[in-house]
Amino acid sequence: MKKIGLALLAVAVLATFAFAGDDVTPKTKSGDKAWMFTYNGLTAAGVGSYNGGAGVKYYFQDNMALRFGVSFSSSSVSGASNNPSSYGVTVGLEDVFSTLGSSAAYFGAQLMYGSSKNAATNWENASQFGIGVIAGVNWFPWNNVSLTPEYDLGFMSYGSYGNVPSSSSIGISSTGSLTISWFF
Repeated sequence: MKKIGLALLAVAVLATFAFAGDDVTPKTKSGDKAWMFTYNGLTAAGVGSYNGGAGVKYYFQDNMALRFGVSFSSSSVSGASNNPSSYGVTVGLEDVFSTLGSSAAYFGAQLMYGSSKNAATNWENASQFGIGVIAGVNWFPWNNVSLTPEYDLGFMSYGSYGNVPSSSSIGISSTGSLTISWFF
């Protein structure tokens, strides 16, 4: 009996995913807006730390969206009295260049600022400024909900200060992320 119940549950879940996205039109029209919830770090996903954020997206004209996000990251370091943490703010622009079925592909650009504290050795503070290009696909499995894998490639300027000598550098960063958006 237990096996039959599990089999029926599996069929119901698979049917839900099989029919998800049918007759759903991507939300890319002027005036569409969404709350975004993001998990960053798909290129190095790990357990025990959180690296994500939240934001809003607003389509100010068809296929063009302005977005704003905040992020927070925290992890636990064994034996450290202060654990590493960081926060960030991004402002970006999305241009939807293709819609097919229940998905909408886009590219865009964003400006980034972040600040972090690291307790691994000496207490170090760092600031980051950057600009990047983004590319992703909004897939709408249901009306008003999208799942979005996104890739970001950017140039970052780093500066550190605190109990270590000050330093600054310029580098290239890349991250993968998964965003769940709720359109309202």
